[in-house]
Amino acid sequence: MTESEIGSSAPVVVRVRGSHEVRTPPERGVVHATMGCDGPEAAFSMRVVEEGLASLVDSIKALHDETTGPVVAWSVDQIALGAHRPWNDQGTQLPLVHTARAGVTVTFSDAEALGRWCSQSAEIRGFAIRGVDWKLTDERRAEVEREARTGAARDAMTRAQSYADALDLGPVRVRAISDEGMLPRPVIHDVVPGAAMKSFATEGDLGQMLTPEPLVVRAQVEAEFVTGGGGR
Repeated sequence: MTESEIGSSAPVVVRVRGSHEVRTPPERGVVHATMGCDGPEAAFSMRVVEEGLASLVDSIKALHDETTGPVVAWSVDQIALGAHRPWNDQGTQLPLVHTARAGVTVTFSDAEALGRWCSQSAEIRGFAIRGVDWKLTDERRAEVEREARTGAARDAMTRAQSYADALDLGPVRVRAISDEGMLPRPVIHDVVPGAAMKSFATEGDLGQMLTPEPLVVRAQVEAEFVTGGGGR
């Protein structure tokens, strides 16, 4: 029996995997920062942090607008106080050090404004950036996920048809499509090349952190197609 006779007389199942990725610039940059001070007295450390936070909040409020940005959301944690006795390299315990810390989170809709604010805030005593988390809005993420899922399904269809064409089996039609081994949702991943959030200590690292790379949203599916014959 020839390949064409097989294709016309009996259904042939073709199982494939499809994948697709969409690259898109981030729409939100979330700055994670701290305002802190270590000092010989609790009152001193507290005062430095309070003054720093006051300046920081003023700069944030000047940029804040939930609709137009560039700051669309922000929060400041309560100041946490603590104390510890450090040790020097000779094993001697040093006098008590009083610490004051407060976390600050600021969400920007504009990367350039984010960079300017971080550079200006770095001049405030006690200010430190822990990292920047680049994200999409919920609406944009849903849109990109749909695009990735559609692309993955089309990729699976293209692969299946390629196998069928190689064997002269005719057009394929889908019988099932799923995540790898599970129905009905495909796997969707989104990553920032490198790391979505990391700490840094040097000016060069700061520049790299404040320059967002495209986000990558990936979808993967498994699909089963049938061709040849007359039934499913």
